[in-house]
Amino acid sequence: MNTALSKLPMLALMATTACSITACSVSEPAGKAADGATDGARRCAAQWDRVPLTNDPELYWIGGIWGSGPNDVHLVGSNNLIFHFDGSTWSGQKVEKQGVILQGVWGSGPTDVFAVGGMGLVFHYDGKSWRWMHSKAPAALFAVWGSGPKDVFAVGGGFSPPAGQPAVVVHYDGSSWTRMTSNTPPDTTLVSVWGSGPSDVWAGGYAGSSGVGVLMHYDGSTWAQVTIPPFRQRGRCSSAARGRRFSSSRSASGWRLPAPSA
Repeated sequence: MNTALSKLPMLALMATTACSITACSVSEPAGKAADGATDGARRCAAQWDRVPLTNDPELYWIGGIWGSGPNDVHLVGSNNLIFHFDGSTWSGQKVEKQGVILQGVWGSGPTDVFAVGGMGLVFHYDGKSWRWMHSKAPAALFAVWGSGPKDVFAVGGGFSPPAGQPAVVVHYDGSSWTRMTSNTPPDTTLVSVWGSGPSDVWAGGYAGSSGVGVLMHYDGSTWAQVTIPPFRQRGRCSSAARGRRFSSSRSASGWRLPAPSA
């Protein structure tokens, strides 16, 4: 279903938020311009633009964006809507299973794209059309990633999982989906996943009962929880903080939070 194009405030808001975070985290000189704008804010304004997409009121949520290149970008969102950008124009369509919010999208290439969402739904794009796949996931899926077309992970759970329920992790081997043992704490929902290869996959989320973030790692055979040190917020981004970088990093011995460097 092709839709009319106009400006979408939600997409612009997402871009503005992301740029604000970037301006606070990178090194930049202190000071303001004559109009009161910081150099970082001015740089953000030059980098981010509102994108013509759709005025369809059914698209009130953008769940994920992925592309194989500048002329092949997929966007998924509310009411089972999927949009595609060919380098000049966005076009949209609805996949089956009405009323579902699609939360994540990833592909190994232009003819192998996966979209995941509510009720454990997975859709696959072969370069021509989207089709439903049986994921065997008993709850919503929020993110998907793979090392290749025969090694795809999707993670999820409930917004408020029933007491004692672990997070949902399913894996695709190129022919079918299988539910994995996630080994997460009770009441956990996983909302993000990424890896460097089949034996190095990370998934992040939260434990609903405690509100604590949960980090999981897959080594090719088993999922295990990883403990990272607590992070104490050092204050809001201000002129005094400009020019200093804050980051966390992981080495062979574990995670660390270094002191800020000038």
